[in-house]
Amino acid sequence: MTQEMGFGVVADGGGLRRALGGYPTGVCVVTGIAEDGLPHGLVTSRFIPVSIDPPLVAFVPPKDSPAWVEIAARRTFCVNVLSAQQEHLSRQFAVDAPHQFATVQWHPSSGGAPVIDGVVAWMECALDRVDDTGDHQLVVGRVRAVGENDGVPLVSCRGGFGRFAALSLAARGADLMNPLNLVDRARAEMESAAEELGGRVVAQTLVDNEVVFIASAGNLPDLRSTVAMTIGSRIPAIPPLASLFMAWEDPDLVEIWLGFVAGEEARQSARLRLEQVRARGYSVYLADPANPRNEQLLRMMAEQRLPARAEELSRDQLELIENLTVDVLDFSPRRVQEVDWLAVPVFGPDGRVSFVLGLEGLPFPTGWQDFERRLARLEQAASNVTYAIGGQVPV
Repeated sequence: MTQEMGFGVVADGGGLRRALGGYPTGVCVVTGIAEDGLPHGLVTSRFIPVSIDPPLVAFVPPKDSPAWVEIAARRTFCVNVLSAQQEHLSRQFAVDAPHQFATVQWHPSSGGAPVIDGVVAWMECALDRVDDTGDHQLVVGRVRAVGENDGVPLVSCRGGFGRFAALSLAARGADLMNPLNLVDRARAEMESAAEELGGRVVAQTLVDNEVVFIASAGNLPDLRSTVAMTIGSRIPAIPPLASLFMAWEDPDLVEIWLGFVAGEEARQSARLRLEQVRARGYSVYLADPANPRNEQLLRMMAEQRLPARAEELSRDQLELIENLTVDVLDFSPRRVQEVDWLAVPVFGPDGRVSFVLGLEGLPFPTGWQDFERRLARLEQAASNVTYAIGGQVPV
């Protein structure tokens, strides 16, 4: 039931509850150890990040919650962010019943509060303050320790549960505003291709001699271990990296790019790779299980532990990058089952490569036909985006 009042509508409790039910929220279990040494927990979807400095979070339990009374007495609690596989725990902890933890695997935080196994994230907190807010309390905690795990968070909305998986992600930064404006017009194509192919489509751009992973669509399936770049990651634009950008670039800039390769023989090999990329119109990275240093290097890039500026790289790091199996000259149908990354260019109005669309996270192609299917879908997306931004494909 609602009443008109001024320019808005005042709702009764039921109406407000229904309206708020349309707002999706994460689901957490707040846990603690009572004075008698027993663990207690209560479920809440009213969890609020408050401040990074100082580190403060808050949640809003009912005033009549017996579990919170027990937990508050010890002034230490843990916020456990449930994963999409833990919907049963949201029901289990919604009732303040004995033996809540009987079937729950957990371990104590450094302060003793229960950390539930398998949660997406957890935060151990010291009770900072409690304010009365109508029929609830606003509890503010000072975060003392945190942890996180892989997984997709559980989401509550309109009385039901679901899972959160981002359709797309985008990087931030003042130097990325123009590229992002173009990539925004590619979102629908990226999302469509990612959904159809089942992997993740990533957009890369070139900014000040750095390759930036600027946006993504889709999610990485749990099909195999994949080294995936974090959106916002930057890697140095030196051979054989950034080959799709350089394949259609001004020759003077290409020579600067090649200047990071030591020795004329190696530079000639890099030139041949570049000609091959331009002729084929795509770039590939081949997995090399026999060379574990390749994966170590990729993980350093993904975790942003490798300098993005070429001049800051050590000689050893330069050699590792130079020997990556990117756009190898002997790539053929015989090696197609090694393809771990596939990328194609999107051209801007000036005929230069505006950004690159890459495909990652899929099982290795089963054969050449499977590879060509992926390539054709990615090329279709790139062609549609090139047209959408008024791009010109060089002849």
